[in-house]
Parts: sequence; structure tokens; C-alpha cells
Amino acid sequence: ECGKKILLTSDESVRCSRNLNYRSGYCKRITPQLGYSFYYDNTVFCDAGRATPATVYETVSFRERELANLKLGARRQTTVTEREDGWLIDLGVETVGFLDMDISCDEEC
Repeated sequence: ECGKKILLTSDESVRCSRNLNYRSGYCKRITPQLGYSFYYDNTVFCDAGRATPATVYETVSFRERELANLKLGARRQTTVTEREDGWLIDLGVETVGFLDMDISCDEEC
């Protein structure tokens, strides 16, 4: 739903909810350059805001996705620095996309 206009629907078997654990556009500052673009807190189950979907009978047209799929590139060498409030992992360049980390420890964590 966008304002009062319904953009996409399905039948009665689909369920929906507004997840109060998720917020889009959340931009907590984590470095001078970067912030999170969303916030998700899975530590508390929130059942508020759940709704029964509306049934709408209308024919709509779908269009192809305009953006190309993301591509997984080669892993970059990093430097890891302990800070007083956590760790800073420096990839050496600013980049966008999905972050995939492989972390190993010498001790049990």
C-alpha cells in the first residue's frame, strides 16, 4: 500500500504485518562516512501491528526489475583495530553492497 493506493495484492492465504522490530531509513552513525540504512531488533518479539490483509479484486501489470542483480566480488584484505567501543574493520576503500565476513578466533568465543 502506498498512501491509499494498493500496489500489489494476493489472495486470502497471504498474511501480513507491520513489524515494529524493523525500521527503514535508520542511520546511526558508526563511522564518519557510514551509517546503517535500516534497523532490526530481533531480541524482543513484537506482535503488535499485525493485520489481516485486505482482499482486492483488480488486474495489474508487473514490470521487470530495473536494477541488475548484485554480484559477489573477491574478498578484500582488511585491517582490524580494537576501539574502546568495539572493533573497526577497514576494507581500505569505500564500497556499497552486501557485507560478507568470515571471522575466526584463536580462543572459544
